[in-house]
Amino acid sequence: MLQPLRIIVVSNRGPVHFTQTAQGALRSSRSAGGLATALLSAAAHTEITWIAVAGNAADRAAFAAHTHRLIHIGDHRLRLRYVPIASRPYDRFYNQVSNNMLWFLQHYMLHVDTLPSYNENDYRAWDEGYVPVNQAVADAVCDEWERGDAAMREQTVVLLQDYQLYLAPGMIRRRIPAVRMGHFVHIPWASPRYWQFLPKPFLNAILESLTQNSLLGFQTEDDVTNFLECLRVFMPRAWIDPRDHGARITIDQHHMVARDYPIGIDPATIVASAQSRAAVRGFAPLATHFQRRTIVRVDRLEPTKNIVRGIQAYGQMLDAHPELVGEVTFVLMLIPSRETLERYRHYAQQVLQATKRVADRFDQPGRPAIQIVLGNDQARALAVMQQADVFLVNSILDGMHLGAKEFALLTQVDGVLVVSRNAGVYAELGDDACLPITPTDVYETANTLYTALTLTTTQRRWLAQRARRRLGRHTVTSWLQTQLHDILSVDYSDKPVLPAPPAELPLALTAPGWIPDDRNSGDSWA
Repeated sequence: MLQPLRIIVVSNRGPVHFTQTAQGALRSSRSAGGLATALLSAAAHTEITWIAVAGNAADRAAFAAHTHRLIHIGDHRLRLRYVPIASRPYDRFYNQVSNNMLWFLQHYMLHVDTLPSYNENDYRAWDEGYVPVNQAVADAVCDEWERGDAAMREQTVVLLQDYQLYLAPGMIRRRIPAVRMGHFVHIPWASPRYWQFLPKPFLNAILESLTQNSLLGFQTEDDVTNFLECLRVFMPRAWIDPRDHGARITIDQHHMVARDYPIGIDPATIVASAQSRAAVRGFAPLATHFQRRTIVRVDRLEPTKNIVRGIQAYGQMLDAHPELVGEVTFVLMLIPSRETLERYRHYAQQVLQATKRVADRFDQPGRPAIQIVLGNDQARALAVMQQADVFLVNSILDGMHLGAKEFALLTQVDGVLVVSRNAGVYAELGDDACLPITPTDVYETANTLYTALTLTTTQRRWLAQRARRRLGRHTVTSWLQTQLHDILSVDYSDKPVLPAPPAELPLALTAPGWIPDDRNSGDSWA
């Protein structure tokens, strides 16, 4: 199906990241994550160009003398193009807009009683960070699309990824009206009422751009529903034709499809990594923990993962069931994340403090009640999953949570999944393949952890088998192939009619143009 397609993948982070030694030499290492795995499987069958943002000094240095680099990962070959962005605009693009604004909004984690209070600095971050970085990426995509003859362009598909690049589709479509283009949103899509907390010009720009895709993909049907509701509220000129798992949308004679594509894992790659020498080495120092019953979580160290409440629930469980003290341990495999952001640093401190409180109360000589393991070591994490009795996912909100899928595939002890009802993976599992929890309900979580630890052997096997079967339906390869099929199936007989790009937003405080001038009106304004 992939041949003879040419695929241009576009994301903030590329499939490899670069570091510089003290002597200035460049080294590259493979980035973790399912997206790179999916595209590597495709690279065996078709030409792949991956465009990403070079936002740090090492990435910029790697492409200082080269527009492109050809890299080999195993038997696969990828053509890379990293777009160089200076530190200041990248900080505004990535930290201020993408993560402080969009990430927390789409996870329903704004502190709307006090924060955010959007001001001139936020508008500047948008105008001088998010917009120009998206434009630079869009220009690189267009340059790549225009490379080659007409036949090659006809067989080119652009695949944009996630919330950092919401403005790029409109910029690309404006320059190349006939482009075949999909955009996948890996994180949850919020309801219209929550999107109304974002400044209206930002929201309008995002929706106008996203609707210029050929296909817009989401993790769950709920995310699709929320997006369609946003169109009904904010873009009433959109014509929506409901379809199975989504809808066909027409805006200004441009056709697109929106639907859910639950992302999966690559089972062969995951199993091989879990059984590798690196996995064995990584597991060895932790092996003593697994001589007792063990609860495990594998997450980035950040607020949406709800790590503090998970620790509190574990402490409450030990309080209620003192017979488990010394007989069970909680191993947290945590990956430091976005450490330049104050909210993340503060949350990391809260996690450490909560861990210390549990350790101080329940540790016994040679039998720690709780253990944090910091670092981004996928092989070690997969090895741990094989032996865990319980795997906890209590995210406040999560696009999917691939760790739960990896655990279901790998468990060698019929481990039990305890899963937040707000994690995308729960939509695939259902109540009879896991033990569900409400992420903010610490009492329920404590009781559910106890239940998971005390199930019979038959009950554990029953749950584990169903979880493995349910979560095995969608692999990362089928996720990619289904999107490509649907992009190529969109009707292109009508070309889009695009408005001119909006003028830059003024930073000066001015009154909206629709307010009547009471000097020329009989109306009274209090």
